[in-house]
Amino acid sequence: MSSVFGSVPILAMVVIQLLLIRSVSSLNLTNAYLHHKCINTEGKYKQGSDFEKNLNLVLSTITSIGNFRDGFRYTEEGEDPNNVFVMFQCRGDSYWSKCPPCISTAVSGLRRRCPRNKGAIIWYDQCLLKISSVGSFNKIDYENDFYVSNPNNMSDRELFNKETSALLEKLAYKASDRNNLDGKQLVLYAAGEKRIGTNKVYAMVQCTKNLIFTKCLECLEGILRKFPECCDGKRGGRVLGTSCNFSEGKYKPGSKYEYILNDHIRFLAAQNFRSGSMHMTSGLKPNAVTILYQCRGDSYKSKCRACYAAGISGLRRRCPRNKGGIIWFDQCFVEITSVSAIDFNISKINYENNFSLHNPNKVSGDIKSFNKETVALLEELTLKANSKDNMDDGKMALYASGEKRVGTKKVYAMVQCMRDLVRPKMCKECLESIIKEFPKCCDGKQGGRILGTSCDFRYELYPFLRTSDSTTVG
Repeated sequence: MSSVFGSVPILAMVVIQLLLIRSVSSLNLTNAYLHHKCINTEGKYKQGSDFEKNLNLVLSTITSIGNFRDGFRYTEEGEDPNNVFVMFQCRGDSYWSKCPPCISTAVSGLRRRCPRNKGAIIWYDQCLLKISSVGSFNKIDYENDFYVSNPNNMSDRELFNKETSALLEKLAYKASDRNNLDGKQLVLYAAGEKRIGTNKVYAMVQCTKNLIFTKCLECLEGILRKFPECCDGKRGGRVLGTSCNFSEGKYKPGSKYEYILNDHIRFLAAQNFRSGSMHMTSGLKPNAVTILYQCRGDSYKSKCRACYAAGISGLRRRCPRNKGGIIWFDQCFVEITSVSAIDFNISKINYENNFSLHNPNKVSGDIKSFNKETVALLEELTLKANSKDNMDDGKMALYASGEKRVGTKKVYAMVQCMRDLVRPKMCKECLESIIKEFPKCCDGKQGGRILGTSCDFRYELYPFLRTSDSTTVG
């Protein structure tokens, strides 16, 4: 879903989501990163400190649990000034075995995005994780909410707002009902649906289980009052915090949107994939469809076609009937969005959907020197990728690969921009921006990458490309 982010001065340990899905029992089970916040007012902890030891103990304990029956933990470890409080909550349809993978991802994500912060929060589609040096049991957090909304509007906004708010209010009361129990524990979660004109809205609300039922209702009512601010007439939206949130945005089977989407998919599949990149956009709101793909610089033509097909198949399976979705593979990414041709700007850098991966193993020897030389290699490849002499199929390649000896090791790397970022200046700007994130994602790691839909880089200590067409540096 193409999204607009904004801040909301609310945050309890609750979640509310509005979803356009085929049934409440088939909620979207993707685990996309949504947002994070480093709480700088709590300060940083030192390496080897008691706080770090307490934090590592708690995190290793929760990530080693096999199943999470209730999808929630609130754990405290240590004494002042080294108290550590960790809380996680999985979405109400993602308990048991679905919960641990999200928590493991969240732990890794927080360490990478907020290194050594005593306070931090990270949200994914299926869970949230919060670490803090301050306890928050049964306290509504009003400071850390944010919202996401679909940019497309409904036709009858007034009716839609009224009926959707009524649905959410009904679910809020159901979720916070003291008789809504799982065994002896409060559920603090509810999902439902409602027909509004020709549309059907599917919704869910949830509170984190550190709240009693009265606090849950208070939190939900608080963020529901923000509905006009975040979601006025929008075809999808959510307000998220560490206490509550909501979301929406799917197409119907047999709809005009589905027809246009399938037509685009078939058209692109019939192309020769010679340039490894293409985008196609047509239609007007609410049935606008845009598809774009980019294959890795060593994987054009038939290799690209196969990856595109896998990407489309993967999106259909992982994001069924979503109007917006992105999927990455080693050799390509595919994005589908409902932004119209009028609003869609392919030549705009997209920083919202970047994420990083790294090898958990560190290099031996001088890590500082390794980082410096690897960054220098990536910077040199950035210049090469943006050179006017670097052409492929009559267009600027916006791709470069190379290798460099760093001490006793050999580093292999590549950089690439989406080829429809036609201006080299934009490609260079995008790559320079993500290379600046190297210390956060890849400090001393044996391999790492930052991926997005506008540009990406990757390095390894082994040859990972399909071709040997690379430059030796240094």
